[in-house]
Amino acid sequence: MSNKVAPGIDDSPPPMLDNLVDNTPSLGEGTGYSIEDELQNNSNMFRDEAKIEAEEQDADRRESRTSLIARILGKEEPKIRMVGPLRTKSVIKRYTTEVWDPRSTGRLRWDAVVVVCVLYNCLVLPFRIGFGDDEFGPLSVLELMVDVMFITDIFVNFRTGYFTFDREEDEYILVLKQPQAAYHYARTWFFFDLVSSLPVDLLLLFNMNSKTLLYLRFPRMLRLLRLPRLFRYLNRWEQQIGISRQAFRMAKTLFLLFEFAHFSACMQFFSAKFMDFPDTSWVVKANIDDDTKPEQYAYSLFTSLSHMLCIGYGPTGGPENVTEVCLIMASMCIGASFYIILVGMISSNLVEKDTGLAKRKDHPALLELQKKQRASLLIREKSMFASPRINR
Repeated sequence: MSNKVAPGIDDSPPPMLDNLVDNTPSLGEGTGYSIEDELQNNSNMFRDEAKIEAEEQDADRRESRTSLIARILGKEEPKIRMVGPLRTKSVIKRYTTEVWDPRSTGRLRWDAVVVVCVLYNCLVLPFRIGFGDDEFGPLSVLELMVDVMFITDIFVNFRTGYFTFDREEDEYILVLKQPQAAYHYARTWFFFDLVSSLPVDLLLLFNMNSKTLLYLRFPRMLRLLRLPRLFRYLNRWEQQIGISRQAFRMAKTLFLLFEFAHFSACMQFFSAKFMDFPDTSWVVKANIDDDTKPEQYAYSLFTSLSHMLCIGYGPTGGPENVTEVCLIMASMCIGASFYIILVGMISSNLVEKDTGLAKRKDHPALLELQKKQRASLLIREKSMFASPRINR
C-alpha cells in the first residue's frame, strides 16, 4: 500500500541541523533588508534619541532662566516648579494663606532686592570702614535704609515656608504653616540675620571723639555676616534656573576671593589709620598717606593681592609692626586656601570633561560591539521553524 502525501506537503527528509543555519534565509530575505541594516538603524535611532534628549534639556534650561527673570520683572505669571532634588522626588504640597511659598513670584522679587542690598554691603562697607569718614552723611542715611530692609527681611523670613525631607516616606514636604515656619527660621538663620542687621550707624548721631568713632567701625563689620544670606538666595535661584553646579561653585569661589581681597585691602589701610600712621607702617613708607582715596585703595589692593598670591609684601617690603604681621599672615593663609580650592575645582572639572570625552570617543566602539552582540543574538534565536520548507 503506497503512502499518499497530502498536496502542499514536502515529503523530503528534514535537513541536518548543521546546514539549517546556512540554508536559513537572512532577515528580510527577498525584501533587501538585512541584519546589518537593522543594526545600523538601531544605532542611528540611538544617536537621534540622545541628541533629542540633549536638545530638550538645553531648551528646558533656557526656558527656566528666561522664566525666572520674567517672573522677577513681573512679565510672567507665577508657576510652581520643582527645585533641586525635588525634580526627581515626590512633594506633598500644603498650601495655605498663612505664609509665603519660597518659590512664589513675590518672594523672588523680594530676594532680588535683598541680594542687591547684600552686594552693596559687601562692596561699600569695607571701603567705608577703611577709607571713609565718620561723619553722618548721605551714605549713612542710605545704610540706615539698607538696615531697615534687612530688618524687614527678618519678618518676611518668619512668614516664609520651607522644605523638609521625610526619611520614612522618602519624599520632600513643603511646609507652609506659620508656627513651623517661624520655628524653623528661628533655629537656623535668625541669629546671624539679627546680628548683621543692627543699626550701628545710629551711634554716629552722638557727639564722640575721633578715637571712639574709630572703635565704632569694628561693630560695623558685623554687617558682613549678611554674606551667607546672599548665597542662600542665590542657591534658591540656582535650583530653579538649573545651571551647572560646577559653574555656580566656581563663580561663588571667585566672588569670595575678590571679596576677601577687597576686604583685606581696606583692613591693610585701616590698620595704619587706626595707629595714626606710624613711621613703620606700610602707608607711610609708600608715601601715600596724603594721596587721594582711589590711589590709596589701588596701593592697598596691590598689597593685599601680593600677600594672597604669596608673591611678595607689596611696594614697601616686609612688615615692621605686629599688627601688619598678623594681617599679612591671615592674608597668606586665606589666599593659599583659595588657591588650593580653585586648583582642585579646575582639576575636578577637567577630569569630568575628560571622562565625558573618553565616553564619546569609545562610543563608536561600543556601537560596533552592540552590533556584534545583536547579530550573535539573532543567529542564536533563529529556530529551525524559520525555514520556509517547514513553515510552508
